[in-house]
Amino acid sequence: MSRVVIVGGGLSGLAAAALLEQHNIDYTLIEVKRRVGGSLISQSIDNFIFDGPGFVSDAGLLDHPLIAEWGLRESLIPAASSVVFHQGVQSLIDTLSARISGPRLMRMALSSIGGLEGGSMALCMENGLMLNARAIILALPARYAERVFYGYRTEITEHLLDYRYDNLFRLSYGYRDPVELLDPPEAAFISRFSLPERGGMIVQVGIPTTRQSALPDEEARSLCAAWGWPAPDALYSHYWAEANPVTPHTSEYPAWRETLMAMLPPHVALIGSDYVQMPLPIEIAPLSQCLSQAQEAFAKILNDL
Repeated sequence: MSRVVIVGGGLSGLAAAALLEQHNIDYTLIEVKRRVGGSLISQSIDNFIFDGPGFVSDAGLLDHPLIAEWGLRESLIPAASSVVFHQGVQSLIDTLSARISGPRLMRMALSSIGGLEGGSMALCMENGLMLNARAIILALPARYAERVFYGYRTEITEHLLDYRYDNLFRLSYGYRDPVELLDPPEAAFISRFSLPERGGMIVQVGIPTTRQSALPDEEARSLCAAWGWPAPDALYSHYWAEANPVTPHTSEYPAWRETLMAMLPPHVALIGSDYVQMPLPIEIAPLSQCLSQAQEAFAKILNDL
């Protein structure tokens, strides 16, 4: 039995694992995908380094104590009220992944959790495997967390059912030389940065969609032409279903989150970007708040243990 099981290998889950490892607390990390990092990913295409979500992060990341502790401060480029990673947001994920050596169960999906006599927790995996732990850190999007609590704490499931997301393509275009571009009328956001170390000028555009997959390159190029933009030297299309939460941008969210956190049983923490207040524009990822959540989860679990 692991003392702690972390479910979800995105930024919040990895940061929690790094803190547990630093304090020599036994843990197991479970991730449903083939890779850790969640929606945070960088791709090298034609000598450009593109990001999915997290291309632009909140300025609080620059002074976050964990960023300094992990030696990542020099990896950030300050830009007004935001920061950009010199070599892409993947550098943050790679640094964290290298710091953790605990067991990883990859391509494993959690079905449900429950309490056991003596205060331990049980985890039932979708493949039928059962795990026990003294404490659980759920680093899961709301749409998955609500299923996990069903039958154990149904009131949490019902509370999470109202959580909403917007669907967006994140289209990144690379230009070796700076160009003047008009904002597309249908864009939910547009971010522009001149990043010579990442190939040149990178422009990321958020386009609302009802589709649930990345946009093919030829369609992304067609959009570019329709906007009157010159043909890019490189492009990258990214889609992630939970990358654009709507609920945290509402005025009711602080009270909603407070109620949710009060519902959590002992020995269980719930973290991730779905559970941070986001007054920021949607193109700015609240990564510093995700790191702070990992710290709070670690403190809660440490106290419970």
